[in-house]
Amino acid sequence: MPKRGFTLIEVLVVITVLALAAAIVVPSLPSMLKSQRKRDFFAGLERMTFEAVNIAKTSGQPVRLIASENGSFQLQQDNAEAEPQSLRTVSAVEGISATAFNSGSGSLDANSWEVTFYRDGTSSGGNVRFEEGSAVWTFRVDKKDGRGEVISGDAEEEPEERWEAGDRIQR
Repeated sequence: MPKRGFTLIEVLVVITVLALAAAIVVPSLPSMLKSQRKRDFFAGLERMTFEAVNIAKTSGQPVRLIASENGSFQLQQDNAEAEPQSLRTVSAVEGISATAFNSGSGSLDANSWEVTFYRDGTSSGGNVRFEEGSAVWTFRVDKKDGRGEVISGDAEEEPEERWEAGDRIQR
């Protein structure tokens, strides 16, 4: 009657193959997790602007997106009580730092940067420059529709309003 089971050589080959696969996967795991946290942070900022516009429109009251010194951003709405109501917070990601804060009135520091969203769907606008090593991203909030977007690189100046067929002037 033949014996059943695996030989010692077969078991060692399987263990060696699994060890090699783990050695390939494990070093990329931390960078993959950091990349995911970074994407979640930027997506959270963009979602906050969408929520702020919707809340301002439905409540009829302005909503503010406020930066803090630790790199987090908070959505607040003023109410009849003395303290503003905190609606949502997006925490900073380790390694990414906000280096420049701009609004319609010029450069600001982290403690004074805020964007106000109004009930007609517009906002006061502004942008924040983020850096991680040599990589640069800009979070920009549009004045016309309050939409926020994260772009790779430095923010350009407000684009000129374009008319039909790409003309720069209205005919």
